[in-house]
Amino acid sequence: METRVKSAVKFLEKGNQVKVELPLKGRQKALGDFAKEKMSLFLEIIEKSVPIKIEKELKREGRGFTMIISKKQ
Repeated sequence: METRVKSAVKFLEKGNQVKVELPLKGRQKALGDFAKEKMSLFLEIIEKSVPIKIEKELKREGRGFTMIISKKQ
């Protein structure tokens, strides 16, 4: 997860938006609460480095969860 955070921070510092996706497979699809906790943990780690703004709220789509974040102006 740390590698993904570092790459997301690089994109955010350049002023780009980042689409965060958490794909779920098989039995994981029934564990939506666990996936939401993972996403919130990911956002907490990013916020330690860069202030973020959520462009598109966390949404369940097809095989997992997605959200779009950007750097707070």
